Amino acid sequence: MFKKQWNSFINNFSTNKVLIIKDKKLSLSTKFLQLFVIAFLITDLMVRELYQKVEVPSGYTSMWAESNNLYDYRNTTQSYCNNPNYNYIYSNPDWRYTNISCVDLDYSEMYVKGENEIFYLTHFTEHEVNITNYDKNTVSKKDYFTRGVEGMQLAFDHFFSTSFTEGGNVAVKKVRTHIRDCHDKYDAYLFQPGETVKLSISEWLNLACVNLEDFNYGTSRSLADPLVKNDDYPKYRLTGIDFLIKIQYYNMKSVSGYNSEECIIKVLVNDGWASKGSTINYIEYPSINGEYKNHYVDRYKYGIKFKFLVSGLMGTFDTYNLVTHFVSGKVLIDLCATLVVIFATTFFAKYSKKFSGERVSKVNKPENNNEIKRIDSQVSDKIEGEISNDVIENLNIEIEDKRISLGGETFKVSSI
Repeated sequence: MFKKQWNSFINNFSTNKVLIIKDKKLSLSTKFLQLFVIAFLITDLMVRELYQKVEVPSGYTSMWAESNNLYDYRNTTQSYCNNPNYNYIYSNPDWRYTNISCVDLDYSEMYVKGENEIFYLTHFTEHEVNITNYDKNTVSKKDYFTRGVEGMQLAFDHFFSTSFTEGGNVAVKKVRTHIRDCHDKYDAYLFQPGETVKLSISEWLNLACVNLEDFNYGTSRSLADPLVKNDDYPKYRLTGIDFLIKIQYYNMKSVSGYNSEECIIKVLVNDGWASKGSTINYIEYPSINGEYKNHYVDRYKYGIKFKFLVSGLMGTFDTYNLVTHFVSGKVLIDLCATLVVIFATTFFAKYSKKFSGERVSKVNKPENNNEIKRIDSQVSDKIEGEISNDVIENLNIEIEDKRISLGGETFKVSSI
């Protein structure tokens, strides 16, 4: 069994059969469909830039805070200081925010810089705690709004890297920085290559379409209390705001509309509270000799938190992707003829008869010259007087089960 299959594999040659039909309607239909497919493939290749290898870039930012107009803002009138409309109670007795006054802190106390985020202080709760013999005594508890935070500035440089290129706003390969508005429809700010991104906190708030005096609906309503004027949601100045700065790099027109490396920045708001936790300053450090006691001030901070996320989509020319697209296109072009045949045979009877009448014959190669001569002699006897010798020489003879087919006529061979 295996030997027979092996011999068949070695000795037999097979190839696709090409059928040519002289029919103008079929020909034009096929050519039109193929031209449409070619036009689509070329358009798709160029518009979607399918010849490119694409990657999501990685990157990082180097950010810092600047005082900018911090002290100028403090000279303006603030309506939020000692305003009962800002009173809010999340739970009793720990999370009560009432009688909130204002305080002016030094520039260095107004922000906290982290590894991939920076925080600007808008509000803090201050506890003064005195502990003696493990007996905790809260001396005082007070809430404060910080004044002038809107006048401070956030500045940063940004950088990206892929397997085929790298750059940034101040790198060797410099890119422009587009900062979009909250509706993502136009560039609110444009920084040219080599320029550091610098905007005030007030400008960042406008980009996100929020205001510190807006209600934060990502939290819960206040508990009822005589000190709470309205059982409403807290305001952003009290809860803080969590911003996500999306830094996206593109160099493909099909994705961003830009042909060269460009940076697009969008500002998103995450609902909920934004805090930095406690900072403890000891008035008297803990003592473990004799009785245990300490005295400290705990500041729990809320404010505007900026986090940074680098993403995007960048591409470079890739031969493999181009060849793959052409191969896929060749398959679609070849499929056009099949689709036309299926349509024609399904909806038009004459084409159905034309294709169903096609017959396939098996051709056996004679094993020796004597057999060929004997066949030629027998064929000549059968068709003597009907066709000329020069026609016989040009005939294709098909032999199957001792029958010879000549131009549509079948003749039986007496012996082969």
